[in-house]
Amino acid sequence: MSAMSYREDNKVLWRGVRPAHNGTQVLKYIPASNAVVLLHTVTAGKKLYLCNVSMFFYADASGPGHIYSDNGAGGDVVYHLMGLHFATKSTVPYIRSYWPPAEFPAGYRFYVGSMAVGVNLYGSIFGWEE
Repeated sequence: MSAMSYREDNKVLWRGVRPAHNGTQVLKYIPASNAVVLLHTVTAGKKLYLCNVSMFFYADASGPGHIYSDNGAGGDVVYHLMGLHFATKSTVPYIRSYWPPAEFPAGYRFYVGSMAVGVNLYGSIFGWEE
């Protein structure tokens, strides 16, 4: 069960505004071109509630790109959040949403990787930490 600090009442009819989170919003993006770059590290003592992962790329060559996380200990991939093989001369956005949010403990790191020369990738995550 989630450790989120808010809950909605189990009502048939909701009136008013739904409560928001009690944390700090995380909305980050970073470019990668023939490299693996660090996007975000979950803050010590916090948990990341990930709502959205997205990639946008423009490719002058074909090749793979991905967004993944590791546990911060050994660098091994723990979750492969999104991975695609891009075609030459293409531009396409890809989005994956999680509801309820995917939970990641403190220390987990998120990376964006473009694995070919000419594959320019922008990766982003959206969620909150609390």
